[in-house]
Amino acid sequence: MTIYLHAGTPKTGTTALQNFLETNKKLIEEAGYKLPSFVEGPNHRELAGYALDDSNITPLKIEMRLTDSEAIRHFRGSIDEQFSEEIDSTSDYIFTSEYCTAYLHTRPELERLRQLLTSTGQDIKVVIYFREPAEYLASTYSTLIKNGGTHPLRLPNERALKTKYNYFFICRNWSSVFGREAIIPRPFVRSDLSGGTIEKDFLELLGVPNDLIETASFSDKDSNASLDPTVLAFLLAVNAHVPRIIDQKVNPLRDDLGQICERLSGEDKTLVPERIRRALYNALVDDIAKFNERFLAGSYIWPFPPYSTEGKRPIEPLTSEQMAQVFAAVWQEKVQQIRIKKTHTDHDALEPAEESPAPQAKDGAGYFRRLLTKRRM
Repeated sequence: MTIYLHAGTPKTGTTALQNFLETNKKLIEEAGYKLPSFVEGPNHRELAGYALDDSNITPLKIEMRLTDSEAIRHFRGSIDEQFSEEIDSTSDYIFTSEYCTAYLHTRPELERLRQLLTSTGQDIKVVIYFREPAEYLASTYSTLIKNGGTHPLRLPNERALKTKYNYFFICRNWSSVFGREAIIPRPFVRSDLSGGTIEKDFLELLGVPNDLIETASFSDKDSNASLDPTVLAFLLAVNAHVPRIIDQKVNPLRDDLGQICERLSGEDKTLVPERIRRALYNALVDDIAKFNERFLAGSYIWPFPPYSTEGKRPIEPLTSEQMAQVFAAVWQEKVQQIRIKKTHTDHDALEPAEESPAPQAKDGAGYFRRLLTKRRM
């Protein structure tokens, strides 16, 4: 039997796929596949936390509180035990986490992951989706800022270019440990995805019948959406004063600021300046050709459509008035949360005979968008 690992890469619809699998768990099982229950949530980040080198302290490790050798040893022992108890060698399983390609870059890390996944005797297939590099850069930058980043949009450094944007390096690295036949690379191009979505494309790769796919529940929500340039500029300024990580701990003052900004964000996307795009393509062009030839069987001359500037704007510093507008909208959203939470708390304490809906506060996101629309007119 087989374990299918959906390993990313980040910003290729991974959150949407993970939520879909979790929501349609019964359908997945009907199709003959199991999802692990010993991991927390739809993103099986425990795999990356397990495989990361002890000395490699990443934001993921900080969030999982794996920052000392004793915590790491205990965590790995627990995963080993739960994996062997739950994973049945006579069944097919699906694991999914973009953290695997985001953080696991060395052979020892990948080998540690392979040993875990093969410990019960299954074959392994690794499905990896790849995105147009400049689109990936813009989307990744949005996530970076949501997570506390403070630097402007720029060409990634040499290490990041190699481990995150060089798709030939990623596939060759994983192939050297899992074997070439185990790696299934897929360009994340919506026009080429089966059914136009990653959910349907992934299920088709697994061989799930179309009539069963059509009975699945699909969400219209854009999971983990990128921030628009205005909100990005606001959060970039805030991050300099309210960092996300302090002394290897998540700063509680951040609360859900990133999620609030995501809700306030409009539909405009970030424009990657042409000079950065050219530098990015020049740095990758030779290895993209190798990736195309060796892993995509030459099916694409360039494995992505040309970069489109439609619906995109550059990130520009905000005026004091714009900063105040975004802050007012963020404040309003937070007050709404507090009021609803307090209403629910009071409601539970009073235990009324009839349940009444929580009061609806003013729509902060809509208010903010109207302000910006008015300003642009």
